[in-house]
Amino acid sequence: MSFLYDSDHIGSDDMDGVLEMSLLEHQNADANVRAAGSSDALPQFSCRDDLDLDARVSTLDAEIRSIDDQIEKLKECRRDLVVEKDDLIRRRQDSLQTVSSSVAAYGRDGKGKGSAIGTIDYTIEFKWGPQLKGTMKKVFGISAFRLCQQGVCNANMDGRDTVCVMPTGGGKSLTYQLPALLTPGCTLVISPLISLITDQILHLREAGVEAVMLTGGTSRAEANEIQQRLSAMASSRGRDREIKLCYVTPEKISKNKGFLSLLGKLVEGGKLARIVIDEAHCVSQLGHDFRPDYKKLSALRQFFPHVPLLALSATCPPKVLQDILKILHMKPVVEGKAASPRDGTIYFSAPLYRKNLHYSVLPKPHSAKEAISVMSDYILNNHENDSGIVYCLTKKDAESVAENLQGWSNNRIKTGVYHSEIPDAQKERIHKRWREGAVQVVCATIAFGLGIDKGNVRFVLHHTISKSLDGYYQESGRAGRDGRDADCVLYYRPQDATRQSSITCTDKDSQMKLHDMLRFAQDMSECRKILFARYVSASTRKLGLVLLHT
Repeated sequence: MSFLYDSDHIGSDDMDGVLEMSLLEHQNADANVRAAGSSDALPQFSCRDDLDLDARVSTLDAEIRSIDDQIEKLKECRRDLVVEKDDLIRRRQDSLQTVSSSVAAYGRDGKGKGSAIGTIDYTIEFKWGPQLKGTMKKVFGISAFRLCQQGVCNANMDGRDTVCVMPTGGGKSLTYQLPALLTPGCTLVISPLISLITDQILHLREAGVEAVMLTGGTSRAEANEIQQRLSAMASSRGRDREIKLCYVTPEKISKNKGFLSLLGKLVEGGKLARIVIDEAHCVSQLGHDFRPDYKKLSALRQFFPHVPLLALSATCPPKVLQDILKILHMKPVVEGKAASPRDGTIYFSAPLYRKNLHYSVLPKPHSAKEAISVMSDYILNNHENDSGIVYCLTKKDAESVAENLQGWSNNRIKTGVYHSEIPDAQKERIHKRWREGAVQVVCATIAFGLGIDKGNVRFVLHHTISKSLDGYYQESGRAGRDGRDADCVLYYRPQDATRQSSITCTDKDSQMKLHDMLRFAQDMSECRKILFARYVSASTRKLGLVLLHT
């Protein structure tokens, strides 16, 4: 694959672009010299020629210095990576020795026994197993657990703090919804997006589950009614059905003291079963979706130290995991198959691999109109009547792509726009029309999609590269949740890397993530899924957890 470079868009940190430009200019200059040498007439030089030559030499000197600076920066970056790699290898060796030498000497009657004496294996059958499976089949219509669902459910039922890293579409919601139905009290679920909460509430109510939500879009009358029911639950005065799941946004925790007081009453009455933090990577500034209000959730452990926490994420590299544990005041992780009966946060992860997703990177034309034409043709030729998402870098891009896709296709592609500045009511309307099929393609920024549960998304296109491989995995993973084949296509051109780089240039960590994304986009030989697994290292775990999934 080859790409044409537009010199107007190449930034100072786009080394490949700079090198290629310099090479082309050198070749052109050399050709001019040879052409001049073949002429019978000797070249005539003037003072103006000398000045032009001096200016050109100065320009070349500046370019060479710029390249030298970039080389030094890359060398420095390489040294840092080598140091980090050596440190990780040392920690892994130390942690393996720690795990093998520190076997707990405690057992529990009726609990699964781990491979080490006195440890607990949460992946096997527990005394509540038949009830879990029966409720799962009756309420959700699911016959068998997938991936690490059973282990996470068991740890939840046992009242343990838990971290679960499971691929997008892997079934994270079941790991708390099922235990919520089998334990007394209410499970509080903190989720970042109203669209995600609305999705979950719709599915739960369809299944006959007593679930409520408290968000900025909840009417005052409905909010008052919900809070009165929760207050009655806390004092055991409630006559209505017990609220099993209450969904809130993080702002409800960070900015509403009255709601925190209500949670305190639930704790005192033994009616707050657990707190679930969905998309937990949002608490960390090292994650790809940091949200300031999420970081304020650190207060939960301070206010409610004995309420079990469950942190869920689809992408959680080691540094982000460490940050989650620190911010949420959770203890170091222990393996779910050989857990200490008393201490530690139970950790479960599942392989990233999803065989039904087909990844490809295609060249993106330099012209905006040509790019729209290529994407429109792709959708019409491969997914004419299928639901899909097109992710864009900016709000303006999302609006432009939506308008032009629909126009270019003569309205054969029905599009909708979704970004942070769209009013909540309009967001819900677009989301509903997309779920129903009235809108075929949602053109959106990353504001759309965290946890969006629409099974028949057959394609996810990226109009511009993501700012990190974590983000790209999350976004592309919204395709094919029903298990059927789906396409994940990234349209790439080097100029888009420059756009992203201009946004992240002040943050070294963000620059490193962007470089990982660029390596993924530019690798034309290795399977994309292998590149994903290598990058995340299947969430290589610190403190003794080294489970590599390929």
